[in-house]
Amino acid sequence: MGASASDNQRANAFSAPDSVAEVPENVKTTAGVSKGVGVTETEGQPSRVFKGYFAPTATFTEHLARSSTVRRTDRPEPTQAEIAEHTGMDDLDAGAGQLGDDDPWNGRRVPKAESDRVYNEDGTELRGAAAAAHAAKAAGA
Repeated sequence: MGASASDNQRANAFSAPDSVAEVPENVKTTAGVSKGVGVTETEGQPSRVFKGYFAPTATFTEHLARSSTVRRTDRPEPTQAEIAEHTGMDDLDAGAGQLGDDDPWNGRRVPKAESDRVYNEDGTELRGAAAAAHAAKAAGA
């Protein structure tokens, strides 16, 4: 939208345009400064005014190479063990998030215990909303 978005543009772009930050007047009116300026609204965070910058790839590469805060590695791809450590969904073991080879239900939901089942007066098992309604009625709710 840019630094000088109209009220109509802001209303179309933001869910609560009145609560979104405004680009400061000195930024809007100064020649060349308003290029690349915009406003962002991110769920769960306050809105922000941002300014994008352009630089050739070589400039960014040089800046990152000089930075002492950028983490570096000679192996950017994670190993299977590192993936397993954070996801638990690999084939290396039957740990958390895994179903062992001896899973009798083959990944399907385990049936309810008999004490958790709800039956109608004629003995048929009730499921879903019918079971909830019957249980609520029995509880006097």
